[in-house]
Amino acid sequence: MTIAPPIDDMAAETQSEIATLFSTDHTRHQANALIRICTLLFPQTRITYDTHLLGTATGEPDLVQFVDDAPPETPQNGDIRFTSGPIDARAEIHVRAGLVADPAALHADDTPTQPNFSGPVLQATYRTPILLERAKHHVEERNRRLLSKRHQHSPLSRDPADANRPKERDRSKRPAILVGFHWLEIGGAEALAFDSVRWALAAGLRVLVIGDRPAPQRLADQLPDHPDVEFLRPDAYLPHDNWFRFLDRLIATENVVALHLHHHKRLYDNLMRLRETWPDLHVIDSTHIIEHKDGGYPRASGVWSRYIDTHHVISTELINYLTHGFGVGPRVRLGRMLPPRSSDAPRPKLRFTPGQKSLRLGFVGRMVHQKRAPLAIHLVIRLRRWASSNGITLHLDMVGTGPYLDVVKTMIRRHGLENMVTLHPAHTDVPALLGEIDMLVIPSANEGLALVGYAAIAAGALPISTDVGAQKELIAPPLLTPKPPAACLRRMDRLIRHLWQDAEFTETCKTATVAQFENLRNDPTAEEELGNLYAEILESARHRPQVQDLHPRLAAVIVTHNRADKLANVLDALARQTRPPDVIFVVDNASTDHTPDLLEQRADTTPNLRILRLDQNLGGAGGFNAGVKAAYRDGAQLVWISDDDAYPAPDAIEMLETALEVFEDDTHIRAPFACSAVRWTDGSLCEMNTPDTVWDWPRFFSSKTPYFLVRSCSFVSVLVPRWAIREHGLPIKDFFIWYDDAEYTLRLARSHPGLFVPDSRVIHDLAVNQGVNYGLVNETTLWKFKYGARNEAAMQLRDRGLPGLAAFAHRVRGQMRGGEVPRPLRRQIYRALLRGLWFRPKIEFAQADQGQVPPF
Repeated sequence: MTIAPPIDDMAAETQSEIATLFSTDHTRHQANALIRICTLLFPQTRITYDTHLLGTATGEPDLVQFVDDAPPETPQNGDIRFTSGPIDARAEIHVRAGLVADPAALHADDTPTQPNFSGPVLQATYRTPILLERAKHHVEERNRRLLSKRHQHSPLSRDPADANRPKERDRSKRPAILVGFHWLEIGGAEALAFDSVRWALAAGLRVLVIGDRPAPQRLADQLPDHPDVEFLRPDAYLPHDNWFRFLDRLIATENVVALHLHHHKRLYDNLMRLRETWPDLHVIDSTHIIEHKDGGYPRASGVWSRYIDTHHVISTELINYLTHGFGVGPRVRLGRMLPPRSSDAPRPKLRFTPGQKSLRLGFVGRMVHQKRAPLAIHLVIRLRRWASSNGITLHLDMVGTGPYLDVVKTMIRRHGLENMVTLHPAHTDVPALLGEIDMLVIPSANEGLALVGYAAIAAGALPISTDVGAQKELIAPPLLTPKPPAACLRRMDRLIRHLWQDAEFTETCKTATVAQFENLRNDPTAEEELGNLYAEILESARHRPQVQDLHPRLAAVIVTHNRADKLANVLDALARQTRPPDVIFVVDNASTDHTPDLLEQRADTTPNLRILRLDQNLGGAGGFNAGVKAAYRDGAQLVWISDDDAYPAPDAIEMLETALEVFEDDTHIRAPFACSAVRWTDGSLCEMNTPDTVWDWPRFFSSKTPYFLVRSCSFVSVLVPRWAIREHGLPIKDFFIWYDDAEYTLRLARSHPGLFVPDSRVIHDLAVNQGVNYGLVNETTLWKFKYGARNEAAMQLRDRGLPGLAAFAHRVRGQMRGGEVPRPLRRQIYRALLRGLWFRPKIEFAQADQGQVPPF
């Protein structure tokens, strides 16, 4: 992608600045990375960029600004300006962002080399590192015991009907897979992610790569140099609240048919919406290590398992964890991180022999707290006198960098080990080094199945490891040590001496180690499992039929009681809709007029009519609860709720559905409901059904999108998406009548305000056009107002506490006094308010496996 407009088209006074900014390949690539993201987010838009170079190789995505206004006349604070997009585009947006610096040009490694501690803890880290390791172990074990209490260990529920109709992808492009890296830095998960890119490319898929954590992404140049591999930089240039919009557009425009997660938190966070929007997207998840603190990414994988199609794991420990802990079962695939076995592959030959006069140990890994590098140094301190007394030249080679590097250097200097310990940089040729050492020590506190253990055996080095994670699957039992730091050191010390002194014991250990290594090589490899899976996904994508242009399933819910004639008018109005419901649920609240006969007659001519006859009158609240529940269980994606005396205009429902779709397309925010403009029979505003706007109600209003933000509305023509019902539950049936609609839509609006669509019109056939005002209480209406007072009092207490209840009671009192309501009737309303103090109805959820939440 080239930067547009070309430098030659820019103003003369800016040409030199732009030439300076884009004088290196790195800055040109970063500018193009920014343009790539912005053109995905804002297609067919003229975009003006004000950019500057950051002083760091790590991006600042949440400082990137997208402003839907014309940019200032001149760039600010020395920014350099360029533009992209069609010159004649109607829309324009201004972007301000810092471009990350080239990590190589900074001539510095920003990897921390000191623990992220402070004060006495940091001092203890340097002065008594082993004592601190013992303290850390105690804390980690305590956290492990509390793991099941502090963190969820059950899958998130998922109803397949939650998925929308898949949108169409750009099929002019070959199918692609999106591979999510944790970051493009050194690590075991990253090694598998790089392999996944190569295997997907070999299978014939185009590959898109994104990182999760903002970082220099120093290993990006290790991605295959191939036109079908693209590395995007949302980690540097995408604010977190734009991630779903970015992913949604990427899937559509790049024909992404599969998603492969390698410890990518942002993808987990967006997984639910992605599977709702793209239900045919094949999701693969690879996990490596169960962490002591919260279970780590395997726990996240288990929690999201119902949104994941294939779990790839590297050890049987992880199979057991996901199968027994989360019920994943046959969707787990074991793929060892080993090269495919060939018939002529030689058996490993371990070099170490008892009594040898040179003993070379190795430690390979990032120097972070879980790897416990200080224990390797302390092991040398313990072995030094023994080696000297036996004429053994003892040496330790350490490869890696990280927060404990300075601690290791301090220990080496303090104990005079400069001639016995060599610190190698992270880019050292590890396989070559493993071919020279005798033993590899792995004193980790937490491990999956260390890849360096595989490599050590293949290179002829004998591994000794703590008995953590899945290490027992590779390391022979005699070579495993306890996890506690002191016990680990004692065991490693005695084990090395025993191996040096006892030839029979050494031979037993070497034989067992080679045997376990060979057994693992009989298991499927990651390359075999994932390569075959990628090929299956590609083949399926090639034969996938075009998406038909169908609306999501829409259900209408009408609650009726003894209004047969008006109900007939409602059914006639639904039959005239430009967007007719796919199914109509009429909840008959134990009517005693000819409503049952009417419904039976209509059922003969209306195949999509469903009659729910209740044995007793549960009021409007109970009826809407039953109707919405039935529609949800029937798989409705949209539920239109209305009364039996409200007649929608022919395009009323279509207007509501269009508003929800346009709002989400424009903002990538899901509105939880959309409601109509309700008019009385003479065309005037219906006082009872006026929605309650939010303070910034005109925020999204325009001639193109004529809708307003509201916090609540009535149950007279309101359209509710399935996701909102799933997340917020059903209308409260115990309210019986009044305020059930306001409470429900207020609850839905906790996600985001709803939409009032004035072009969607409904006629409410009421006898009198009056709003809910307690000054209108009389003997006839008293029963309704009593329910309303109790219900709203309970809701005010739930949501706003006693101050909210007091304010509501004060308002009711003022209205009754202003309307000169007789004292006996006022006293009954006050008693209803008091009942609200103890009224605690339950919020019921449509999904059976969720049951009910505690009363509010």
